Amino acid sequence: MKCEICSHAGLIKKNGAFICENCGVKYTVDEVRGMVESNEANMCGEDTEIQLKLARNALSMHDYAAAGQRYKKLADTYSNWETCFYSVYCEAAICAVSDISDNCLTLKDSLGKVFSLIELQVSQNERAEVSEKVFKDAVHIACKQYSRALDTFIKVDPSIKSSLVKDLSAQLNSSMAIITHCCEMIRDFFDDSKYDTLLAYGYKKVLECKLMQRYIHLRLTPTADEM
Repeated sequence: MKCEICSHAGLIKKNGAFICENCGVKYTVDEVRGMVESNEANMCGEDTEIQLKLARNALSMHDYAAAGQRYKKLADTYSNWETCFYSVYCEAAICAVSDISDNCLTLKDSLGKVFSLIELQVSQNERAEVSEKVFKDAVHIACKQYSRALDTFIKVDPSIKSSLVKDLSAQLNSSMAIITHCCEMIRDFFDDSKYDTLLAYGYKKVLECKLMQRYIHLRLTPTADEM
């Protein structure tokens, strides 16, 4: 879904309208919906369907490298919520521990566009199911990256742990930011009580992460006797 003025592929919803991230031109919901329908009519051919099927199969087998490669290629020409989300999701799933912060923030920043596309492209009857899938997958990858960062930190030499606290904090905070932002997107886009269970699940995960982070901080802070 590209801006008709500057061709930038990034429209985000803000205050009831869609705005190009690059040039700032505004589109109404109906205008963007027309652009989406035109894009789907032009791009959703047999080859696209085959590539989507292959990407989904790879994802279901947790072959994130293969799935990510296919989703990323599709995202360049076929902009829908699935290619937009999973091209970034798969990249985050296989990133190095040192890249956790950057990949988590990239995934977080993609969520506004993903939920905008869900609102535009998915029927009212299926919207809750698709939104829940994106939400749970985003929370899953956030928790996975949180655990990876923590496990790596636990295994390093105790003598250098204190020097890595800043990096660990950034990794944990960026992981939690995905969950928090997901909750915000669900609340802002779909103001409906049927999403309350999802929100409760997300905020519970954030609380668990914050408690663990606090525990680590206390363990690494010297007591009066140790100083």
